Amino acid sequence: MPNAGEGLKFDLESLDGRMAFLIDANRPGRIKLSKATYQERYRVVDILARLDIDGPPHTNPTADSPPLPVLAPYNGATVLCPHYHFFVEGYEAKWAVPASVVGLNESADLVLALREFMTHCGVQEVPTIQYPMQ
Repeated sequence: MPNAGEGLKFDLESLDGRMAFLIDANRPGRIKLSKATYQERYRVVDILARLDIDGPPHTNPTADSPPLPVLAPYNGATVLCPHYHFFVEGYEAKWAVPASVVGLNESADLVLALREFMTHCGVQEVPTIQYPMQ
């Protein structure tokens, strides 16, 4: 687990070895130690999923017809942390829902949250993640 103000990158590949993915674990603030962002990327720049913990609220786009049924209650809404962003065709990762909507716990334990996020992203062998040295 990275210390506050630092980040780690985990290189992953699909079970058949044909696609590469990255999971980033970032703790951007040195002042707010409980803040973290975990994201899964494909092709280095395409964000497939992101979990924001103890950060600022996120305001979703407003659409005449939300692109997925799960997003309808959050159309144009502001979503508090922890919230979960996922890739939506035409919107990229601009939509977010409360973390609990996708089955993620709202834990303040950053290591537990990272393990849970990796499992949610389909990581078969979650690496040992230790608490950071303070």
